[in-house]
This record gives sequence, C-alpha cells and structure tokens, in this order.
Amino acid sequence: MSVSDLKKAEKIYNDILGFRITNSSYSGAMFFSAGGYHHHIGANTWYSKKNVLRNDNSLGLTGFTIYLPDKEFIESVKNNADQAGIQVDNGKSDIAIKDQDGNEIRLVS
Repeated sequence: MSVSDLKKAEKIYNDILGFRITNSSYSGAMFFSAGGYHHHIGANTWYSKKNVLRNDNSLGLTGFTIYLPDKEFIESVKNNADQAGIQVDNGKSDIAIKDQDGNEIRLVS
C-alpha cells in the first residue's frame, strides 16, 4: 500500500499492531509480518507525497480488516493505540484505528 512516511507506518504497523518488520532493505519500502511469514503488509512511498492525506476522490486502498482468534490481542492493540494517542473506535467485537494516511484498520475477533 502507498504511505506518505515509512517511519510513521512503522509506528502503526510495528509498534501499535505488533507486526514485525521483515524487510526494510528496499528503498522507499517496508514489509511487515505476523508469525514469520515473508510479509502480510507491504508499505511504500514510491507514488506518494509526504504528508499529503488522501481524500474521497483518491484511488487506492482506504482500509482493511484483520480477523483475530481472540479478544486479548484486540485489547493489547487498543492499549498500545491509547498510549500513543491514536483514536480508537470501539465496536461490540471489534475496534478500528486509522494509520497516518487515513487508512482504516479494523480488528475483529
């Protein structure tokens, strides 16, 4: 997915969501994974402008959902987001946060 800043993407996907960085050796790209897979999420700045948020007319990804086996992990992410000052939208069995570029990440148990 296209992001405006890799360090900010690292903060969300690594620090808040708990994905591990599996590769950061490509110029302008970073890859994140859970469970040792080569990558579940790839972020790059190849076609983005720094600090420019997408609007309703922009093309590309606007969000995604991650399905988890238990609510404990969701609580952990919620706590991480709260500590980082990131707004958390709470649902009955899910939460949603937005990354630095406005992509919604919904976690469902």
